[in-house]
Amino acid sequence: MINNKLDVSRYMSKNISRIALLLMMLVTMPLTILAQKQKLQAVDLGLSVKWANMNVGASSSFEYGNYYAWGEIAEKRFYYNLIESVHIKIDITGSGDPANSSALFNILKYSHEDALVQLESVDDAAYQNCGKIWHIPTQAQMTELVEQCDWIPSVQNGTKGYLVKSRVNGNSIFLPMTGYKTGHGTKGTQREYCSTQGYYWTSTLADSKDKMDATVLKIQKTEAKGDEGYYLMMPLHRTTGCVIRPVTK
Repeated sequence: MINNKLDVSRYMSKNISRIALLLMMLVTMPLTILAQKQKLQAVDLGLSVKWANMNVGASSSFEYGNYYAWGEIAEKRFYYNLIESVHIKIDITGSGDPANSSALFNILKYSHEDALVQLESVDDAAYQNCGKIWHIPTQAQMTELVEQCDWIPSVQNGTKGYLVKSRVNGNSIFLPMTGYKTGHGTKGTQREYCSTQGYYWTSTLADSKDKMDATVLKIQKTEAKGDEGYYLMMPLHRTTGCVIRPVTK
């Protein structure tokens, strides 16, 4: 217990670095979120929703932004399981790697039991990090972007990607080739296939038997495919770290 001014002085002296760190965290965390909200702009492509001009966590259109496992609202160090998430528990009876048949899964949400196929706001990284007007696009909204816009291979500030241009009003957004994060150990902290592929989450669960996949937009540019490359909707394991391009009304 602190009894006098001398005790207070000693206490402050010993804990000044901790107090400073705490104050810094309290100040910088809201400012980071605020900066993201301020820089996001809604681009009208003549579709059912407006698309953000950059990814969640980015500060420009050519930056990759943050990587999230499907249904999680924060980045993490490794992307080989969803232990950090309340929505899935992995009983590590094997290696703990989802690709290993001895790893058992107990899905607590977005499963056969609850029949949920769309992320709720509490599990939407765009809604939680960028503000309530933003959300992860549904599979239908992402398909609309693919089918009703022109996709032009492009490079912005040295970053390869696609310029997605409206056929209605000529407005456009840039989607960089972001790769993805998966695996364990050192591999789980690195981006795979950057500059050649991009993976963008939708908020829609994929139609898979074990409910472990969600739908992503995959974009790819390869010399074998020619200049055009390709972009398609596909299922991807929910544990994978992918980027998010938010949408709004």
